[in-house]
Amino acid sequence: MSTTSALTRFVHVETLLLLGVVASAQCGPYKFHPLWPETVGWAYLNEFECGPADNVIWDNGATTWQVNGLAPGLHWVDQYLGGQYLSTDTFEIEQLYWDLQQIVLVAFPGVEVDVYASVPYCGTSIFNHPTCSPPADSVVIF
Repeated sequence: MSTTSALTRFVHVETLLLLGVVASAQCGPYKFHPLWPETVGWAYLNEFECGPADNVIWDNGATTWQVNGLAPGLHWVDQYLGGQYLSTDTFEIEQLYWDLQQIVLVAFPGVEVDVYASVPYCGTSIFNHPTCSPPADSVVIF
């Protein structure tokens, strides 16, 4: 970690602790689930929100704040400060699938056909992604 990054982290954590705020509120892990046809996801911890932790080890041996290539299933990440164990976070990477919907409505003077696709977790959680559904596609037939 660079000196500037370490200093920024120290000042940020000190400020949070002085204000009495829990420093790990938005630490994560933030999970990016694979959306079919993708088969692996990824996750990261927000190093500036993980309290005093200065190092992590993921279940696959990675030691960076972001880890790629996570197969669907249970995973874990350990947090350390100066080599001393602090905590373990467990999380699940899920295989997500498109939810395709088609609605046919009779509307004077024709028929309206709405087709849309969505994905789980759309706008429901900051820790699970994808966070937005694809735009709807509508066709009106007269």
